[in-house]
Amino acid sequence: MSTSTSATRRRPLSTTSALAFARDYAVLILIVALVIGLSIASPSFLTFNNIVNIINQNAPFAIIAISGTFVIISGAFDLSTGAVFAVGSVLAASIATSTGNSTLALLSAPVIGLILGMLNGFAVTLLRVHSFLATLASSLVYKALAVIITGGSLITVTTAGFTAL
Repeated sequence: MSTSTSATRRRPLSTTSALAFARDYAVLILIVALVIGLSIASPSFLTFNNIVNIINQNAPFAIIAISGTFVIISGAFDLSTGAVFAVGSVLAASIATSTGNSTLALLSAPVIGLILGMLNGFAVTLLRVHSFLATLASSLVYKALAVIITGGSLITVTTAGFTAL
């Protein structure tokens, strides 16, 4: 006599449940496929040094994404994060090349980011401009500021503190 009920029996995987799984985990599936493909294409892809290099190169984007998540959770938009990052980066590079002081240069980037973010916050809260429009407009201004700082060319930093990073 069988004691199993229909609730405890396993049903075979249906096409709709497989498609639902693929839809729910599509990004994870694509990342796994990408890692497998790149590992096959290049034997040096899954080395420790390469993984550390990938993490170091993407750390600023992760920080920007996390902060953007908090802004979206609060019900607003911030389209200027990339431009603020650009201004902070080129200002830090410019200070490092002109003064040779890597500490001052590295401290200037978050300070300029704070100042530019406060300007955005001022526009949104006190002037009551919608966050989408305020940050879109400030993004254009900040990008232009970054181009003005660089003069439209690359800044090569050879200061010891920067090259150690």
